[in-house]
Amino acid sequence: MSETRDLRSAPLVFAVFCVVAITSTCSSPAAPAAAQAQTQQWGSDEVGLAVSNDTARLQFAASGGNCYGSSGEIQNAGKLTGTFTLAGSYTQLIGATPGSRQYAAEYSGSINGDRMTLSVRIADLSQTIGPFVLVAGVEKSWPPCRFP
Repeated sequence: MSETRDLRSAPLVFAVFCVVAITSTCSSPAAPAAAQAQTQQWGSDEVGLAVSNDTARLQFAASGGNCYGSSGEIQNAGKLTGTFTLAGSYTQLIGATPGSRQYAAEYSGSINGDRMTLSVRIADLSQTIGPFVLVAGVEKSWPPCRFP
C-alpha cells in the first residue's frame, strides 16, 4: 500500500521539481544591480575621473604628477553626455589644519566619442581650471599629497 501512495505523489514531486528548475534558471534581480555598479573611467596625465552609479569622483594631479593635490565630486553624473554643465564640489588639500578646503564648483565640458573636454569653475576662488582632455577607459589614480 505504501508503494501506491508513493506513486500518487510522484506527479506532485515532478511538478515541484519543474517549478524549481525553471525559476532557478531565470535571471536574478541582482544582475541589473551588478551592471549598474560598474565604474566608468576617464583619464589623462592631469586628471582621473571615475563615474559609479550617479556620482563622479575626480583627482587632479599635483605638479609632479606623483600625488593628487585636489579632488572633486559631481552629482547627477549620469548626465555626462554631449555638452554638459553640472554642479559639484572641489576640494583642495592644504598643509594646515583642517587639512583641506571644500568649495562649490561648476563642471562643464563635452564628450565626443572617447574624448571628454572638462573645465572646473570655482566661483569662491574666482578661478577656472582646465580645459583638460580625458580619454574614456583610461584609469588614473594617485595617492594624496603629503604636506610637511
